Amino acid sequence: MICLLIFFALLPVFSYLHEAGHALVCIDDGNEAEISVDIFNGGTTLCHGDVSNLFAYKISGGLLAGIVGTTIGIALFRWKIPFIAITTIGIGHLVNAGIEAFADSYFTHGVEWSFFLGLVEFVTFFILLLIFDRKTVGRGMK
Repeated sequence: MICLLIFFALLPVFSYLHEAGHALVCIDDGNEAEISVDIFNGGTTLCHGDVSNLFAYKISGGLLAGIVGTTIGIALFRWKIPFIAITTIGIGHLVNAGIEAFADSYFTHGVEWSFFLGLVEFVTFFILLLIFDRKTVGRGMK
């Protein structure tokens, strides 16, 4: 239960971090970026101007949030609850980076996009929860 609360509490933080990754590429091109994060729909970055490297712009958001989330999650490996929550968010954002960079715009802006990413995070979360919960139970029984 605590793990789930940490997971949902950190979602907006990592959504903002994701959008900041897009904004960094936008700003690097000399443009102005505008970030908005919504608790229900995730985040959006508006880049006021043209981006010279669209691939870098698309992949940067998920890559930044994914690397930060996965790195922090692994660093917290000793503490099961934050490890599972943060690593799940990190892996979800890494999957997001790949899809944003290589999928067409219909998929990345449709309802299917949110559903798919939610499914990836849900499955990752429960797989990590099952794996590490079993290890804890196994240690307690010996």
